Amino acid sequence: MWDRTLLPRHHRGTLYCKLVAMQQESILVFASCPDAGKCQIGLIPRLGEEGARRVHRSLTMCTLNLVSRSSGLGARAVNVLHPEESSRDLSEMVGHHCSTATMSPQSTGDLANKLHVGFSNAFEAGQSRTIAIGTDCPFLTQEIIEQALRQLSRYDIVLGPAKDGGLYLIGLTQSYPELFSGIDLGEKNVTLQMVEKANHLGLSMTFLTELPNVNSPEDVTMSVLSKISNYIS
Repeated sequence: MWDRTLLPRHHRGTLYCKLVAMQQESILVFASCPDAGKCQIGLIPRLGEEGARRVHRSLTMCTLNLVSRSSGLGARAVNVLHPEESSRDLSEMVGHHCSTATMSPQSTGDLANKLHVGFSNAFEAGQSRTIAIGTDCPFLTQEIIEQALRQLSRYDIVLGPAKDGGLYLIGLTQSYPELFSGIDLGEKNVTLQMVEKANHLGLSMTFLTELPNVNSPEDVTMSVLSKISNYIS
């Protein structure tokens, strides 16, 4: 728990209340190992293994920096969920770019099950508003993250639709075991699938701004390179 006496006197009341509210919120980052041959497969045919690794690594660092700024000085929990065999490079990136984050292995099964387990664990830990993101959307901003978490005080589900029909963000207020059942998160119509499932379950829902993500060489545009240029090495 935050000690309010550590805050500036003239901000003590409002900032303390905001930080306490943040302690009920969490951000789940689903990351993969940015190693050559293990990175986003869709980028390899045109960029090669090393080129794909550099783009994937830069996208990951960009995302970690974003959630670090969104963590509220560590008051808001950040958990980076990684493959069971996490690389040393990924661990070092988390330590350098988002030092307040914890790291946890992803569960087994497909992405739908990994999300279900990730959300369930967050809510079992006492969180009341949780969002999940990947590392393939460099256009995601701190403002959109804040908007998503605010919207969860009014809606059961918040969805961030990607331009390719997928999702760059999912926000929930509690675990819904049936929500991810039977959904193929690798399909281009995953947003439609989620909407249909939420309607079937009678859950209230809202949408964020549509954003592009990076899944193929064609997605690596000049605007994407501009966003990740500070992280390319």
